[in-house]
Parts: sequence; structure tokens; C-alpha cells
Amino acid sequence: MKRSANTSDSTTTDYPLVADIYDVVPLPFTQQIPVQPRSKVIPNSLRMIRSVGASAPSFPTPIHCFTIPGQTREDANAFVTAMQATVYWNSKRSRSNLKALSAPPSGKGRPIEYSFRLEYKCPRNGIHKPVPNSRKNRTLSQKCGCTSGFAIFHHLKTNTLRVEWQWHHNHDPFSAEEMKKNRIPKMVDDWLTDRVISGLSWKAIHQLMWCPDIFAMHSLDVKPEAKYIKYDHVRNLIRTRMGVLAKRNPDPFISITLWRDNLQQQGWNTFLPASHDATNFTFAFQSPWQRQQLLEHGWGMLMLDSTHNSVDNRSLSCGRKFSLYTFVIRDPIVGKGLPVCWAFTASAAAEPIEAIMKWLRGSTGIIPCAIMSDCALAIKKGVNEAYKDLGRQAPKIYWCLFHVLKAFKNRALFFLKKRSDEAVQDFHKIVYGPNPEHQLLSFYDKWTPVNTLFVEYVETQWHVNITHWAVFYRTTPHQGIHTNNYTEAWHRILKNHFIDTRERRRIDKIVQVLTDEVHTSYLMTQTQVAEGIISQRTNQFQSHAKAKADGYTPEIMALLGIEIIQFPAHYYVSSFTNPTTTCYLAHYEGPIGGELGRLKSGG
Repeated sequence: MKRSANTSDSTTTDYPLVADIYDVVPLPFTQQIPVQPRSKVIPNSLRMIRSVGASAPSFPTPIHCFTIPGQTREDANAFVTAMQATVYWNSKRSRSNLKALSAPPSGKGRPIEYSFRLEYKCPRNGIHKPVPNSRKNRTLSQKCGCTSGFAIFHHLKTNTLRVEWQWHHNHDPFSAEEMKKNRIPKMVDDWLTDRVISGLSWKAIHQLMWCPDIFAMHSLDVKPEAKYIKYDHVRNLIRTRMGVLAKRNPDPFISITLWRDNLQQQGWNTFLPASHDATNFTFAFQSPWQRQQLLEHGWGMLMLDSTHNSVDNRSLSCGRKFSLYTFVIRDPIVGKGLPVCWAFTASAAAEPIEAIMKWLRGSTGIIPCAIMSDCALAIKKGVNEAYKDLGRQAPKIYWCLFHVLKAFKNRALFFLKKRSDEAVQDFHKIVYGPNPEHQLLSFYDKWTPVNTLFVEYVETQWHVNITHWAVFYRTTPHQGIHTNNYTEAWHRILKNHFIDTRERRRIDKIVQVLTDEVHTSYLMTQTQVAEGIISQRTNQFQSHAKAKADGYTPEIMALLGIEIIQFPAHYYVSSFTNPTTTCYLAHYEGPIGGELGRLKSGG
């Protein structure tokens, strides 16, 4: 906006005092409606309406100049807020001469006219320049070359706040049609920002927008502000807020390197052999608390699974996709699955999994009795390579029975059509049978005359991997865990509570969600259960064991010769099946710092 030619020589008559700024500034479009007495209203709900059909201001000169009450920057900001209550003016330039005024006068140059100056332009200022190959082909640009704007500055000679307003628009910002297209008013934007900062999701914010009494006021001249709010508004606020925290560099791979450095400074265990667009890209990270939980509760069974639809893959070439692997254990304190390590890879092959398993083993020393996954051969190969030096002492690999039976059912339907259910029932008996090898031979005798290709499929896909899916071979402690339900539940929590599945975020933003939001949530939940604030979740195995134990009265136990003796740090328990030759020690940890006492392990 061009300044007045006579600013330095102007008198107070050129900038007449306006005692009430609303004699010049249009009244706000948006009004806050107070809650009526005894009405049922959701707290923090959006109770704003918009007045439609007002006329734009008009003045005799193209640049309307005047003085407003006040002298400070705060007074100037209050005027800007009043102006933005109608047209959401964009900040163009901010100048300050306070540093020059505090310096000794040099006697040279033009005298300083103002201590500060704020300039704003119309939100439709500028000319749209289309971007080649842009995907935004349905949205027209709001830029129309409007030159309107205003400036407010503190005039030193008169010690007043002066305004220069180029008020004429080449469009009508007060029309109902343009209100639909323009940005939402600042009052509404501030309300949305407060809700986003408080951690509310779009679903929660959407519920706060619908007030029946506000929508009852709808007319030709009054519109509820909730009508103009779209999902994109909230999504942009959430992404902008997260981007400030997560996006350390425009290049996602450089940003991940900076994330690695930052996490290491906080004591996290990280693994980033190379950070660039390549098949060997791997980034794994684990907090000190997760490492402690893994070492305390992860020696029995470690569950591993991946998800492929949570990260934006545009930073990868050749059609590669990011995979997010999560290592999960059963948290004995909470009774649910607990993520103890996360890892991103740019390939679903066995080599990245092998590298991650070797890093996790080397950095923590963990050698679990068993590792459970789905039927992925890459995970099987990677785990075997990472622990092959242990021979028979290497962790057993168990496959999730849900994935096993699902895969078998699909192929049985392909080969056998109407008799597929019968084959699934037969295979189900083998899965839980006492002699799976012998049962498989009988299975072959029955189904070979029906379809030889189906039998060949079972031999090559399932018989060679029988130790991974037959329950008979699951000889390590597993508390009845035969499926990957803990990792599946984790994926549901991740996608329903922390990551919107309708969008794909950059990898560094997912890292921010995992390290800040997810990690804190699980840590808080365990603390609440440990202190007895919320109750523990028991699985089916524990429920059966508890019901069975409740059936043993002290008299019955004494008759059977079963003893339970409490010591300061452990319990001595006779074997229920052979009390004369076998016993168990259940280590006990007493209440500490407000936490409830609990059993730690048994042997």
C-alpha cells in the first residue's frame, strides 16, 4: 500500500481523532451468544453466529486517514483485532525504530517519523500463479489482485496512533457468497486453535460445534459459524502444530537424522545405519522405559508385526513403501500389549529385520524364549539369522494361529470350493492335536484323491513349517497366547486414537506421534494401574487359572499336601500336580512409592 505523500508534514486535521473506532471500523461479523439460564449446553461448545448482508464502509478519499485513542503497541494490536473481525487481513510488514531511537542522534538523514508501523493487506491480494502438475485442480484461487490494505503507526511528533486505510476492494468481502469462500473469522479460528492445542480430535471438535439453540437462530441474515467450519480447517491446524514439532528439516531423511540425535540426547536407544532413499533404510528407536519393560517382562514371548499404510511414501523412489514394525510384550502390570520398540524400514525383506533383531539383541541382551509373528517368511528368516549362533537355544518362532487358519481357509476355498469347510475343520484338529505329524499323514490320505494340488500346497507351505504353527510344539511359557491379538489391538489403537487413517504423514511426524503421544499414553496407563487408580486387565489364560485356583480351599490343599509359604521377597508354592517333588518360587515386590505390591516372576 502506498503511503500518503504528506505524512511527515501532516497536521492533526489530516488525521482527525476518532474517539470510537466503531464509527469507522465495521461491526464484527461474528458474535458470541451467551448461555441461557438453566439450559443444557456442552462446555466449551461453539456458540457463535455470523451476521450476513452488511454493507462495506465507504469514505470520500481513496486512503482514509485518522487517529485513534492510545499510544502503545497493545493499543495498535487491539485495533488490528477489531479490523480482522470482518475481513481477515493478512500481515504484510512490521517495522520498528525503537533500536534507532535509543541510539545517540547522529544528525544525519531523515528524521524518524514513527516508533513502529504495522501493515496489513487484503487476504485476496496478489495474482494466482498456477503450479505445473498441481493436484489442486478443483479449487479456484482466492487471489484476485485486490490492493486494499491498512497501516497503523505510532506518530512520534504527536505521540498518537495514526491509521492509513486504503478501503476500496475490487470484490465485495461483505457478500454472503464471499463469506462461504473466505477464511473463517479470527474469533472462530482462535476457538479452533484452543481446541486443537488442548488435544481434541476432529471428532470431539465436531461434537462441540452443534448447539441446537444456535442452529435455531438460523435465518437469511444470521448464520451459525459452525456451518462454515470444515474438516480441512482442523486438519490444517493439527498438521501445522505437529509440523513445528516434527519437521526438523524439509528433507525427511535429514529430519530423521536430527530426530535420532535428539532422541539419543534424551537417553533413547536408536539404530540408524543409513538415512537416505535406499532399500537398506532402517530407523529403530526405544526409550529407556521401554528398554526396562522389555528386560523385566519380555523374556517369555516377544510379539512382532508390521503395518504398511501409516506413512507417506513419496520420499521413497522405485515404488518402495515404509513399513512400521512394532515389538510388543504383554504388560503384566496392565494386562495388555505394550510396545517396547518401534522400527521403520523401506523394505519388507528379511535383511532389515535381521539388522533390527541383531541391534536389539546387542543393545539390550534380550533373548526371548519365543517370538510370535504372522506367517511372514521374511520375519522368520530375519529372526533365524539374528540368533543362528545359539543353535537349539535360539528363540522359537510361533505363528499367529489366526493368520495361519485365515490363510489356510482362503487357499482351501480356492482348491476345494464347497468342501473347503470340511478341510478347515480337519486342519484345525491338526493345529491343536497331540500328534500333528501323524495327523497330517492321515490328512493327505483323505484329500489326495480329491485334489492333489491342494495336498501339494499343504506340504510345501505348512508341513515344512509345522513347528511354527502346531500347538504341540509350543513348549515355552506363553500363557495361552496363540495369536497376535496384542499387536492387532495395538494397531487398532494407533490408527483410531493417534493417526488418522484418511491421510498419510511424513515419517518424522509419525516418529513425533510415537515418541511424544503414544509413549506418554502407555507410560501413564501403567502408572495408573500400578497405583490402583484403574484396574488391571486379565487375559483368558489368567481367568481360567484364577477360577481353578479359587476352587482349592485351604482344607483341600492341606489334604493334597500343597503348601504356600510367604517369605519377605517371595512365595514358596508346591506343585499342584506333584507336590512332593516339585515346587515354585514366586518373587514378590512390595508396595513402593504409592504403587501396589505385585508378583515379579516365578521359577
